[in-house]
Amino acid sequence: MPKLARGQPVVIHVTNCYYPTVGGISTNVAGLREATESQLGVATGVVAYPARVHHWTQHVKWSPVRRGVHAAAVLWTAAKVWAWVVGLRLARRRVIVHSHSAGFCLAIAAVSVLLGARAVHTIHTSAECLAPGSAAGSLYRWAARRVAHIVYCCEFLERQQNDFWGSPTPAVVYFGAWDAAEVGSDQRRLLRSTLAVGDAPLFVWVGNLEPWKDPDLAVEALTRVPEAHLVMLGGGALDKEIAASASKHAVDGHVHLLGIQPAAVVGSWMCAADGLLLTSRREGLPSVLLEAMVRRCLPVAVAVGGVPEVIEDGETGYLITARKPDAVADAMRRLLEDDRRKEKGAFAQKWVQTHRTWEQTAEAYGHLYGLVSDR
Repeated sequence: MPKLARGQPVVIHVTNCYYPTVGGISTNVAGLREATESQLGVATGVVAYPARVHHWTQHVKWSPVRRGVHAAAVLWTAAKVWAWVVGLRLARRRVIVHSHSAGFCLAIAAVSVLLGARAVHTIHTSAECLAPGSAAGSLYRWAARRVAHIVYCCEFLERQQNDFWGSPTPAVVYFGAWDAAEVGSDQRRLLRSTLAVGDAPLFVWVGNLEPWKDPDLAVEALTRVPEAHLVMLGGGALDKEIAASASKHAVDGHVHLLGIQPAAVVGSWMCAADGLLLTSRREGLPSVLLEAMVRRCLPVAVAVGGVPEVIEDGETGYLITARKPDAVADAMRRLLEDDRRKEKGAFAQKWVQTHRTWEQTAEAYGHLYGLVSDR
């Protein structure tokens, strides 16, 4: 329970994954907490589905044991949220439950409305698993009609949701925000020296090493750009497979698997790289794109989800329209051969700093929370 000033509203964030050092949803929740506390004067807390259980159960065929552990984790998460809500309401506190992504988090928020809270839900990722006809989809539809607002991180997800359900509640589209952080030339050289890559072309790939992120496509593309190096920051089910793939394609000396790293380290590698490589099969609006852009690291990304809403091809990044190694390699070469790359990096940074600020984000959520008047 957060410490409270007299009469202070409380925002409880409910999420299926919260790793304060890494991850798009985690980055957004942590940044939103800080921004709303300082700008709106609210107290905040997070109730998250246990991180170890999340890592254990995701992307695996569930046995009855896994299903049981998952159900217990969901009930634990729900019980903690509802206990907070009841206690705060008995103390006559104004409570907002802000759920993120997962359908069960939305359901927890919807029940919280019955306990006297106001609820807002943000969709960060594709909701294909919640399509009509599924049990999860039915639960989602019921819950979505009981919260005050559904927030989409990109227009693609709004269109997808409307295709599934229509518009169950008042909907808005709003993005998160990212702060600039740069490294000097000395630190850039130091980072590169740890891998002995010198001034060779260097791309950074950031994310969970899972099938839907398609990291193997990045490795295959690297065989077409043999002078380049690829730093991969993340961990997951494909750790060993990616190392084996790099060896198979004879680029293991150019693929550097550095595992999961704190956000500050990820940001430093973005500043040291020539570009970001994103090869996902599906996305909402990947936070890593804007994190790279604000560091003048132009993204080379497959045009999935909300990616084309942020990247103007050839200006704020380079879009890959075909999921093939040759197409990825061609886009990588476009970046490396672009004489205006530094100028475009500065423009991308300025765009993020102008259109994706935490002040804008906090104000927008203040309206949705019912804490800021529309007048």
